[in-house]
Amino acid sequence: MNSQQAKQAIAKMTFGIEIECRFPRDTARSLGIMANSSNWSRPHSMNHIQAEDGEMLTDWLAGYDSTIRCTEANQTGIEFKSKILKGNKGFESVVRFFKWLNHNGASVDASCGLHIHLGVKEMVKGQDIDGSIETILKVLKSANSAKTAIFAQSGSARRYFEGGWAKARTAHLRSSAEERAKDKLVPCFGCKYFFINTRNIDNGFNGRKATVEFRAFAGTTNYLKVLNHLSTCLTIAHTAMVIKRSSWEGRNQTADKGYKAFDSLAKYMSNADHLTQFPIFNTYKRKMFKVGRLMAEKFVMTANRWATNGRVDLEQYR
Repeated sequence: MNSQQAKQAIAKMTFGIEIECRFPRDTARSLGIMANSSNWSRPHSMNHIQAEDGEMLTDWLAGYDSTIRCTEANQTGIEFKSKILKGNKGFESVVRFFKWLNHNGASVDASCGLHIHLGVKEMVKGQDIDGSIETILKVLKSANSAKTAIFAQSGSARRYFEGGWAKARTAHLRSSAEERAKDKLVPCFGCKYFFINTRNIDNGFNGRKATVEFRAFAGTTNYLKVLNHLSTCLTIAHTAMVIKRSSWEGRNQTADKGYKAFDSLAKYMSNADHLTQFPIFNTYKRKMFKVGRLMAEKFVMTANRWATNGRVDLEQYR
């Protein structure tokens, strides 16, 4: 796929957001979005809820997640999920919703994560099974080569080093992913609990739920962070579609180089055609990259401290 085709694919690519957070119990009850185990597979519609700009939150659902910790009696755990989003309208919906979350007192802690799903249909459009599998392998490789930047922009070194739901260590599984590709199976890192998950493609490349899931990001209610994360995921997809040769390794791989890794990525994304075609990205890119750099500084400080104390071995997380 050439650069222009890949740009067009990004414009048409579907995506979805999942955010785990703590939400004021009374507000949730008054809005009819209190979640419990019965809402696990049947989340509440939010069609009746109005955002600050007057638009209704028709793109979003509220459901249950047992992993969210709530330490105060007036809090309840809710996992909010978007419906299928696309293009600049999708970006606008993300900004609108996360502004609404902030306005209504949502918060996050270490138990909360943010996941981004990209639909694979546009990534593999026009390709046969071999080409489709090769593209997904390139997504894995491109994500792994930018892994430090992906984690650093959230600011959570703990998630990088200790995250059980978004594992960063993949070196021992890369060969198995390549072997699966050779056997015409979708390449993956085993279970879904890695920073990038391709297990949702097992039922086919064109299914409604066929997505690549990015699980690296810490929970946040800051729309600038979310725009940054979404732009990063789309950039990984774009790279996989246009690159001829791919590698598991990239520059600035270890956590102590997280700021350099993110700074390089941000400079590339700032003027990338596949992103500047979205007006919302152009509106917020300076602010969101500023926040990303601040988070990367925080990430590096923690990584260096843990390495100095002997708590982690940076080389093990390449």
